Amino acid sequence: MPKREENDRDLSPPLKPIQRNQNKASFYEKIWKTFTFITVPLSLILFKDILVFEEWTKTNVSPRADLSDLWLTATAFIVIYILRKAFQRALYGPVYTIIEDKHQGEERVERTKRVVKWMYDVMYYGSLTCFVFLFFRDANFLPPTLFGSGECSKLYSEFPELPKVPYLKQYYLIQLGSHFCSVFEQVMFKRKDLKFYEYFLHHYLAFTLIFFSYLTQMWALGSMVLITHDISDIFLAFARAFEGQKHFKSQQTVVYGVLGLTAFMWAYCRTFVFPVCAIQTCFVWWREQNELNLPVWLMIKHEFTFEVSLLVVLLLMNIYWVFILTKMFVMALTKKGVENDYDPKLLKKN
Repeated sequence: MPKREENDRDLSPPLKPIQRNQNKASFYEKIWKTFTFITVPLSLILFKDILVFEEWTKTNVSPRADLSDLWLTATAFIVIYILRKAFQRALYGPVYTIIEDKHQGEERVERTKRVVKWMYDVMYYGSLTCFVFLFFRDANFLPPTLFGSGECSKLYSEFPELPKVPYLKQYYLIQLGSHFCSVFEQVMFKRKDLKFYEYFLHHYLAFTLIFFSYLTQMWALGSMVLITHDISDIFLAFARAFEGQKHFKSQQTVVYGVLGLTAFMWAYCRTFVFPVCAIQTCFVWWREQNELNLPVWLMIKHEFTFEVSLLVVLLLMNIYWVFILTKMFVMALTKKGVENDYDPKLLKKN
């Protein structure tokens, strides 16, 4: 197994295009950093509304989301963290040898870890997506655009009752544990990321949306957001893992297909189905509830408004990433080659 060069600082000097991309990343990092410093404090402040609603459900709704069920989330966090580490230990050596030679020293070590992580993501998101279509295909909120037979308008049809979908609670709590694991790893081990705030904001938005929607009984909405993002993540993780190894340039037809399919799936799931189904339905329901102004709505009004705001921020990030993917695909077609213009370097100090 190749020696891990974690302390090797003798890296090749960056080329001018890489420096340009780092400056570009720094510009967007400032935007994501601003969103982060707004989002995190607000989510902590609004959590009190969640607790008020959670207390109300104890005597008014059954079955209900219960904080005691978070033991499954804690278990999922531990299991997923161990699985990720096991993947790193098992695949680090073989993957290290196929990383492009231009990545050396600490950057090569980090890129190897990322490629292994992306390989894990293909397995994880692929398994979850198979689970969804096996058990959720008859859910009344899964629309034909996601191969279901339901309607997006049904996302709140049973609120504050829970959707009657088999294994939905287990799916939800495992997803919560997985996203908490991503937040934990980003904060604890990836502070040197060139795009730390971009990744942190994305993981934190996902975790907060799942956690808030879980305790407010909005499992249908949360599931819709998770499904649209997990499907596209399968393709992105595969594309990034494929691009990260040095032999991919000899497989040009496959490269074009992978990049094109990834850009299409991201655009379809994250900038079409996600806003048309989830966000639009949220706005319609928000307007209807404001007109009715029922007591149960007043308990979660501010929290729900914040949650919709987070969905809009997530949509903006999705649009940004679709633009990057589409740009890479067009460049691959016009220049007859692929250049990763998004993360040619992963660490801040190069």
